Amino acid sequence: MARGPVLVNSSLDQYVATVLQATARFPYDDGCEEPDFSSIADDLRAHLARIDPAAWEVDRYWDTFYWDVMVGDYHSILFMLGDGDT
Repeated sequence: MARGPVLVNSSLDQYVATVLQATARFPYDDGCEEPDFSSIADDLRAHLARIDPAAWEVDRYWDTFYWDVMVGDYHSILFMLGDGDT
């Protein structure tokens, strides 16, 4: 089943503001070996959702990003793997 286009942000300005805020906060776990991703994701969502609340509908781009952070998909160690190991 295909679905049509979905809202990412309500405007280009809100998209840019959300991405800038998300990238400014990275790495989300500050290199901690066993971070509390639940708290990290909640804090991140609290900051990002203020920019464009309509963009946070369930199963949409930013909600999915939130759950990815929650399960550790953005753990900083994942971005360090392979540094210099080619």
